Amino acid sequence: MYKNTNMGKNWTGDDVTLLANGAGYRFTRMALSMVLNELEEICDTLIILGHMKEKLVGKGGEEMNERGLALTGQMARIVASQVDAVGYIYRKDNQTIVDFTATESLVCGGRCDHLINKKVVLIESDEDNNIKVDWSEIFLD
Repeated sequence: MYKNTNMGKNWTGDDVTLLANGAGYRFTRMALSMVLNELEEICDTLIILGHMKEKLVGKGGEEMNERGLALTGQMARIVASQVDAVGYIYRKDNQTIVDFTATESLVCGGRCDHLINKKVVLIESDEDNNIKVDWSEIFLD
């Protein structure tokens, strides 16, 4: 995409993130949006899994750890703004839980009323290691 611009037509590099003043990150954001838009067109339901990152931020004169999507620059906020819900998945004992509760330190939440501030047990195993997967609280009929 950068090579298709007037400034980039003679560029010979292979990593736009190395452009001066962070100019290349715009093209990585555009590429991510393009891919997500194409996936949305061909999928009835699109679930994106990612890793979480923690960063130290200052709020109200205090430092705290903020946890969010591990994406470069502004891409985490962009992705979070385009999806219906963002959940934090974790294991507790024999359960896999999706937490849609937004807190000061955890960037979660979404537009689905039935998921706002909910913790949903997605997977659970019993004492015989039989696994039960239940999406019914996330995807309503």
